[in-house]
Amino acid sequence: IEGYAFRRCSGLTSVGMNEGIKVLGEFAFSWCPSLKKITLPITIEEIERCVFAFCPNIDDIGFSGGHYWVNKFISLANTIVDTTQNKVIFGCKYAKLTAIPSQYPIEIIGDSCFGGSGITEIEIPETVKIIEEYAFSQCANLTEIVIPDNVTTIGYYAFWSCVGLSSLSIGKNVSTIGDNAFAYCTELTSVTLPKSITSIETNAFAYCDKLSSVTYEGTMEECTPEITRKA
Repeated sequence: IEGYAFRRCSGLTSVGMNEGIKVLGEFAFSWCPSLKKITLPITIEEIERCVFAFCPNIDDIGFSGGHYWVNKFISLANTIVDTTQNKVIFGCKYAKLTAIPSQYPIEIIGDSCFGGSGITEIEIPETVKIIEEYAFSQCANLTEIVIPDNVTTIGYYAFWSCVGLSSLSIGKNVSTIGDNAFAYCTELTSVTLPKSITSIETNAFAYCDKLSSVTYEGTMEECTPEITRKA
């Protein structure tokens, strides 16, 4: 299925695919607000970026025949995981990352994985190291995020426009916060930055209208030019 093939099909409610389909192109079913159920064929070999991004009502995704492992993908806890990269590539609004068995350690939350989803809460596993771009963007009902200590990188627009986010804890080993990562988080009132931070990119906390307190846990000597120049 080619990229963008069914993008913005507002009346689409379910997707079932014939066996034989091997590739889902990028953004193929993105921005389908009525889409609730997806059944993937067991012949699937490649799922490109953002295939189901910004579909807020998906609550059922899996493989045909009840299979949970197909080629390099597994479907568990309302997610799709690429086991070759230890990467969650999609999660619906009822996803539970911590319910994924430990033999599949999640290290990356992928590009737009939860972007625009209907999630109200999420617990990020301690094994996660990278939160990619747009991973949680426009999750309007998400109110609290705890970023664990193993995370080193928060990608650009990762939490952009999470307008309900009022509580944020950033792990002690985060070094990079990408541009617009928390922009338009209009309920955010305070942020504590760990001393591990070396780069805060442009507009990382732009338009956070209620943000009144920013605390840096390091010393002035530990505050790198990259922080002061771009923050």
